[in-house]
Amino acid sequence: MVLDPFTALSLAGNILQFIDFAAKVVSKCRGIHKSPDGVLPEDQELELVASDLARLSKRLEEEHWPKRETADEKSLHNLSNASIKIANELLDRVTKHRAADGTPHRKWRSLRDAFEKVWTKKELEALAARLAQLRSEISLHILVTFKEKFDLATLQQARRFDWLDSHTKYLIQTLSETRSTLESKIVAQDSSIVNLHLDARDHAEFQHAQTREVILQALQQYASEKKKPTRSQAKQKNTLDMMKEEVLSIADPDSSDSSGDEHTMRFFKKARNHKIAQEKLRIKCEIEFRRAVLESLTFPTADNRRFTIAEAHTATFEWIYEAELSDTPWSSFQDWLVQGSGIYWLHGKAGSGKSTLMRFIYENPRTSDLLSQWTTTGKVLIAGFFFWNSGSPDQSSQLGLLRSLLHKILSQKENLVPVIFPTRYEMFRDDLLPTSDDFEDLLKSVKKHRWSLLELKHAFQRLLKEDIGHICLFIDGLDEYAGDPMEVVTLFKLAISKKIKICLSSRPWVVFEDVFSECPQLRLQDLTAKDIRTYVDDTLCDDERMKRLYDSQPLEGPKLVQEIVERAAGVFLWVRLVVSSLLRGLMNRDKIADLQRRIRLLPSELESLFTYMLKQVEEIYLEEGSRILRIMLMAQKISGLVEQQYPQDEGLSAIELSFALDPDKSLAITSPTTLMKDADVAERISDIDLRLKVRCAGLLEIPTYWQRGSLVYTGKIYSQNIGGARVQWLHRTVKDFLETDEAEIMLCKNTTGVRGEQFSPSETLLRSSVLQLKRWFLNMPVSNGHHPLPGLIVRAMTTAHRAETEEAHAETAVLDELDRIVHQLWQPVSGHWVAELFPTNPENNFLSLAHRHKLRHYIQDKICASPRTLSNSVVDNSYFEYLDWSKPASTILNNESPDSYLVKNKAFLMVLLRNHCNPNVHAEYRKSAWHNALFALLQQSPLYDSGAIWASIIDLFVRSSADKEAIINANGDEYDCRKIISIAFSPKFPEECSTLTALFPQTIMLSDCNTSKPSRKGLRILGRFNLRKATKI
Repeated sequence: MVLDPFTALSLAGNILQFIDFAAKVVSKCRGIHKSPDGVLPEDQELELVASDLARLSKRLEEEHWPKRETADEKSLHNLSNASIKIANELLDRVTKHRAADGTPHRKWRSLRDAFEKVWTKKELEALAARLAQLRSEISLHILVTFKEKFDLATLQQARRFDWLDSHTKYLIQTLSETRSTLESKIVAQDSSIVNLHLDARDHAEFQHAQTREVILQALQQYASEKKKPTRSQAKQKNTLDMMKEEVLSIADPDSSDSSGDEHTMRFFKKARNHKIAQEKLRIKCEIEFRRAVLESLTFPTADNRRFTIAEAHTATFEWIYEAELSDTPWSSFQDWLVQGSGIYWLHGKAGSGKSTLMRFIYENPRTSDLLSQWTTTGKVLIAGFFFWNSGSPDQSSQLGLLRSLLHKILSQKENLVPVIFPTRYEMFRDDLLPTSDDFEDLLKSVKKHRWSLLELKHAFQRLLKEDIGHICLFIDGLDEYAGDPMEVVTLFKLAISKKIKICLSSRPWVVFEDVFSECPQLRLQDLTAKDIRTYVDDTLCDDERMKRLYDSQPLEGPKLVQEIVERAAGVFLWVRLVVSSLLRGLMNRDKIADLQRRIRLLPSELESLFTYMLKQVEEIYLEEGSRILRIMLMAQKISGLVEQQYPQDEGLSAIELSFALDPDKSLAITSPTTLMKDADVAERISDIDLRLKVRCAGLLEIPTYWQRGSLVYTGKIYSQNIGGARVQWLHRTVKDFLETDEAEIMLCKNTTGVRGEQFSPSETLLRSSVLQLKRWFLNMPVSNGHHPLPGLIVRAMTTAHRAETEEAHAETAVLDELDRIVHQLWQPVSGHWVAELFPTNPENNFLSLAHRHKLRHYIQDKICASPRTLSNSVVDNSYFEYLDWSKPASTILNNESPDSYLVKNKAFLMVLLRNHCNPNVHAEYRKSAWHNALFALLQQSPLYDSGAIWASIIDLFVRSSADKEAIINANGDEYDCRKIISIAFSPKFPEECSTLTALFPQTIMLSDCNTSKPSRKGLRILGRFNLRKATKI
């Protein structure tokens, strides 16, 4: 039996009540020893003392303890026994005082001599010391043990609370009110913690979690400020030293003249220090656990979009902080920050600069200054998220949004982690040690947790219910959310409260206008005319050649600028592209009139402008430019497929693109496995940067590449920053344009060879993946506890699957090289690397991994080349799905015969049947392999060629126990096997028809065939074909 909270607290209260009473008795007796006249109370008072001691002693002795005590209960029981011992001793001494004079009810004037006969000064000092130690020990026991196990706020609300004696009630109330302060003193004794903060909780449900908060916040602040001590810290430290002395005084009162039982004192001090040390370790573990939970919310690309948005041009967007927006019907943003509520909607046309403005607002200190006036405390928590549908899936999903917001908010309020993620927090145990393997494994597991959308929604809802002060969120690009816009609209509308407001930006879609039309708002293109003029003046007009034109034509120059501003219609992106074109014209010595013609030739609409820009690319560069654009589009599709398993950066790195564009395709196989030299990296990236400008009309760029001047030219750091720079779209509208049907047709046309051969972006990306492993992998760091190799492999295998779809054949040599190079990089302890990197894979070899990624052509190639490849694998009926009987559209470009696909299928079929696969088993959501073959034969009927190979395939099925009574439903009719054979073979291949028909039951003879028995000639033809093909295989 374990003591319930009320009983345990009552026992502790009894002990503490006795100690307080006994200490008063001893203190009074010590005072008599020191008094000059030695006056004692009356006999009646001594009788009361004796009576109280007897009562308290009896009360302690009558307590009922469980037969099987826990460690904490045993400790409390020992304290009770020690108190009883002192009570008996005190009672004995007080009784002796009463017996010293036989006349009752007579005042004692000066009886110091009689007192000293029963109590010496040394004995009194020793007893006082013992009582002080008992007081210290029971106080620490109540603080450390009870506060971990009992929710004191809940106890006070319980019905049994009214039944307790007043002392126990007082104990519970006092402990609940003061334990945060006591905890702070204990931690201060050993840690010299600064800036203790009390963050009391009102909700009884979370009272236990909040009891630890002062200590946790103090440790975190101490860790962050420890490196830079200041005068204020020195003062705080002195204050904490005083607190430390106060705690010590609780444990050792009047220690200056205490000379009692030193052994007992050392015992109590040791026990106290042990508990303090345990609490300190537990707090350290809890801090690490909380931060592990926060780390699991992060993802590599969380803030990438914000940092890649162009910074606002100097002196632009300053109007956003003006009190009134003159001559416009739009709402004052400053007023909203200071006293507004709800949602502020910032909207504008594509390319008008919404994201640039949102970054400007989010990072500008004036925003936080104005928000501080919104609340009396002056403190507002700010968090933001920038959607980006051209980046990784996390950057455009609700999952990524919630992860990012929760991480940003809880990083500033770590004390809420247990409240917001109670299920995660159940994994934390108080008995874990920071250096234990169990704790390390727990942290790794927590950091790698893959959050579900439902988990995050519940967490966000719990966060909104907490009173954590005022919050302002900044969310950019609602129109870039990859889902139903109403999902995020609903989420934000539910988040709004008196203390939470949100600034949103988006294009003016109807769905947003319907919802936000009544909110404070502004339309960006109506407010940027002055900003556009400032940009043109600073970029175009500041050019020396333009200055000379201004001087020579003072009237025409301003007209040119005005025309740019008017035609821009508030679209900053259009202005940027036009200015670039005009600067190129100035390099060609264009005059004002020439520049005006340039402006008028450029379409005002962005999509038309992009088409125009691509058409201006020189024809010699057009094919390569279109290939680059297709490679980028495909890379983003593949990232979306892989993201669910492994976090992906947006787009491609510059080094990956350089590998993909390498003209020597054999490099993926012949290149050595060595890290590239810094000079080679720099040369490659410089080349790619130039190619993008010339061949892609500036629609792709490497924004961070030109920051390389601030980097130290040293090996790994330099290579990581330069080679790892991301290739990005000039603007989101570029990607939107290239994903249209018209643009796709244009790019495919530009990349089609003279003989009609099609370009495969996936095949180039697959080769790039292998080269990345061979020449770049050692530059890739471990991110958030995730080793990069598994993600790179899955990306390569996903790319290989796309390549097979595009080319209808396998990149067998490249995949074999991938297998070899991963083995070399990983160096498994034993067996194949698949077993260690993908332990959940059903089998431990590369072929099984290829099966997992549906690499049909690769599996067929490997098996047909060497049937023994499957000797160490379990081949099941699922492999039948790799038999594709549909006739390829064309085999001319691959220099293959029309029957080549059937020959390959037959060879693969023979291996599967030899490994006892059942052709009649129906795969999930699919028909059996036998059914699929008959259906394909019917679809190709009547056969005008390939009759002999088809006959041998049907014969192989039948001799491997295929269902001879199978029925095929097609075009609303039913066909049995004999009918299908007749339709397919009888017109051009009557001998094969006769031979195959004889393999089926006579009861379903068809009149289409003239004979029921195979002719000798037919048997000879079929036999010779099977023998010849089997020999080749």
